[in-house]
Amino acid sequence: MKIETNIIYLDTNDRGYAERLSGEIFNSIEELKRQFVNDGINLRGIQLLHEFQDEWNDTDDDIEGLRESLMTSMISYVYITKQ
Repeated sequence: MKIETNIIYLDTNDRGYAERLSGEIFNSIEELKRQFVNDGINLRGIQLLHEFQDEWNDTDDDIEGLRESLMTSMISYVYITKQ
């Protein structure tokens, strides 16, 4: 089994939901998206953790672009299991 850590981006007013969801395990991205639809939560984006880290490490030239994303989003994380 393979486990992928994914960063999820939510609206800042969904902070409580994001905190409750942190560290949850899902079987697929599709299952995760269905959960958000069922709960009426606006999912702004999903990104693999290593992609987020790469962007963060490459911000020397574009710190403003990443800063805007961090200031306008609630960021949390979930695990996706792969067989």
